[in-house]
Amino acid sequence: IKGINDNENEIKEFSKIIENTEADFVEIKAYMFLGYSRNRLKKENMPSHEEVKEFTKQILKNMNNFEEEDEDEKSRIVLLRNKKTKFTTKILVDK
Repeated sequence: IKGINDNENEIKEFSKIIENTEADFVEIKAYMFLGYSRNRLKKENMPSHEEVKEFTKQILKNMNNFEEEDEDEKSRIVLLRNKKTKFTTKILVDK
């Protein structure tokens, strides 16, 4: 959430939490100005996709086990992949 949990201390905490999981994939998602949240937050709290990418870049600086795997600009999501996972998001086709 832009202006709420995107500061240096929060980035370090998110990095620790993610790094300590055994997750294969983690999605970094932007807050979206929808539903009941509009009563508590402002449209300005919704980061752009570029801001989500920068946030992700900062998180990855603090982690060893994850890397960027994919992204969806329209949805403002960046997918992280655990480097140790045996799974892939890519479809492999035998020829």
